[in-house]
Amino acid sequence: MARDDAKRDPSLASNVLEQLALVLGEVLGIGLEEGPPQTTVQLIELFGNRFVRHAVQYTDRRKSFGGGMAVIEISRERKIQAPAARVWVVVAEAERLPEWYARAAGAVVLEGVGLGRRQRVSSQWRGQDSEVDQVITVFEPGRRLEWRHEAERLGGQPAPRFASETVVTIELVAQGPSATLVVLESRQEPADPDKEAALRGNSEYLGKMLETSLERLDKLVTSS
Repeated sequence: MARDDAKRDPSLASNVLEQLALVLGEVLGIGLEEGPPQTTVQLIELFGNRFVRHAVQYTDRRKSFGGGMAVIEISRERKIQAPAARVWVVVAEAERLPEWYARAAGAVVLEGVGLGRRQRVSSQWRGQDSEVDQVITVFEPGRRLEWRHEAERLGGQPAPRFASETVVTIELVAQGPSATLVVLESRQEPADPDKEAALRGNSEYLGKMLETSLERLDKLVTSS
């Protein structure tokens, strides 16, 4: 009976899938933490459908790996009307980061090509010059790019260490021959409990920065 109803009403089928996805999220422990409940996100894919619950995801490594701080993941996505190959040409080049990535006023390659490439991104942070040295840790042409922060400087001095690890991932998922789903994600492991609170407080700003970056990337790719 429920199956026949779902056939007649597609929205009912969607609701059933969403409820099942939420149950699976609880069973798998995605975004669950000890202590007071926090704002979380759960990106769950089920039968080709993606469900988003909230704006920020906190993954507790203490449960998964037996130690360490909670990892804060913030993800944004945008469907761009351009082939994945065209999007990749832009995101794969360090020198083009200032054209679309909101945290980059300048970018230079320090050494290397592709996987293992080292690059330096410069910007302004609260009125001071900021520099971040990054290394490319994943380089899959047309599909996935990832970098990890190696060093951060503010005003020419080592920046306060809020995260023991910061990783940014760009994933391209082809949506037919002329469209691409671009997923931009920031992943940070706080240096200590106090820094964890500070990073969580910065989550809204970081989420907006990712959204702005995707908007710029969309305009850049579709106008060329």
